[in-house]
Amino acid sequence: MLDNDKVDFGFVFAMPMEAAGLVDLLENRITTKGNGRVFHRGSLNILNTKTQRRQNDNSKLQIAIVESGIGQEKASSAAIALLDIFCPTFIVSAGYAGGLSPELKKFSVHQPDLLLRKSDGMIIDIANNSPQVIQKITYNNNSNPNPNYNSNFNSNANDTNNQFQTNQKIDNNCNIVTKNRNILVTVDHPVETPEQKFLLGKEYDAGLVDMETFAVAEVCVNRQNIKNNQNEIIRFSAVRIVLDAVNDELPKEIKRIIQSSNHGSARMIGTTIGSIFKRPSVVFDLYSLKERALKASDILAKYIASNVVVKYS
Repeated sequence: MLDNDKVDFGFVFAMPMEAAGLVDLLENRITTKGNGRVFHRGSLNILNTKTQRRQNDNSKLQIAIVESGIGQEKASSAAIALLDIFCPTFIVSAGYAGGLSPELKKFSVHQPDLLLRKSDGMIIDIANNSPQVIQKITYNNNSNPNPNYNSNFNSNANDTNNQFQTNQKIDNNCNIVTKNRNILVTVDHPVETPEQKFLLGKEYDAGLVDMETFAVAEVCVNRQNIKNNQNEIIRFSAVRIVLDAVNDELPKEIKRIIQSSNHGSARMIGTTIGSIFKRPSVVFDLYSLKERALKASDILAKYIASNVVVKYS
């Protein structure tokens, strides 16, 4: 790799529409495709005195973006490729998220400081942009750590039977306190209904859910462990915008289209056409979703440019 291939920031997005807003802000953009991924490389023009002292071109930072595809496996593979090709010192997992709490409104942008993987209960603390694996969660009762999402919906906020807590050793030695932490849960399958989202949020006292962030952070942890002897630091952050609030539910046809996108464009197109033939009004749902997604992408890009790149450069 040549020195001029190196970038300041690397961003991992799952879908092209999530990345679109930030891609549009890049100058001198070069786009390449391969292995089911799309890479964008360019410069982001910002005005910041700290940056001007460090950058040869005064106000431009070098940015690389990868569109990974949906899910942890693809996100992990894309993050490794991003690090290998462009060697960014700061990695950001960015994109859409589902809201799990009524306090998190649609189109609000959040930077979680605690990540939790639902499948095995592992926790990564990213509060200081230096991701650290803590350990598995422990439950405060004998409840099933993977409750049945089809159980009866109960919105009683005082019912904490399914909430988790980190153990006392973690709380004392690592200052990890679940209460009032901004927690994001990464899951393997879409959380679709308001009931499912509410139960997931209540179970982990979490505000956000997605399908990629933990995997990207874990790659940074592993790479950091490898590079420790070289005194190289890989920083990490997550920036997520709420596309669907806790009470939102997508039409079932759109759920199938989104899920089929993970199996390639041809299958997604086939699913879309089939859904339109079955219910012509799905066209209006698709248009509404597209408009909402594009709006969210633009809001997210502006937040990243002004509150992430400038702050951490």
